Amino acid sequence: VDSQAGAWILEEEEERKLTELFQSIDKNNDGELDEEERTEYRDALTRFLMERGLRSRTFEELGKSTVNMKEFKAMFVAEWETTRKEQCLADVKMIRAAASCLPGGSPSDPLRAIEDMSEQEIEGWCRGA
Repeated sequence: VDSQAGAWILEEEEERKLTELFQSIDKNNDGELDEEERTEYRDALTRFLMERGLRSRTFEELGKSTVNMKEFKAMFVAEWETTRKEQCLADVKMIRAAASCLPGGSPSDPLRAIEDMSEQEIEGWCRGA
């Protein structure tokens, strides 16, 4: 699904904290976090994310690649935005509303209809197309 997540703007204080975290992990001061640095400072990174209600695995998809501050911030903001929306959707019973609209399925495979959909079909379904 083509996501627009990551368009939110961080408050100045939160951006400062994110920058400080990045700089504290970037021990060789090359402006990039490599896998070794992220692994060494995993606890600090996990604590930072969890204090904000985000999943601790936010940056695990990077694997062995490096990430600069701009990319680090973009990944954080996208996860923050998606997570906050997800939390609020649960509050307004969006999951129940979506479940009641799902076609087909069975007791043993209730999500069968969407499991067979392509990303484009899921996006269309979400948009009511």
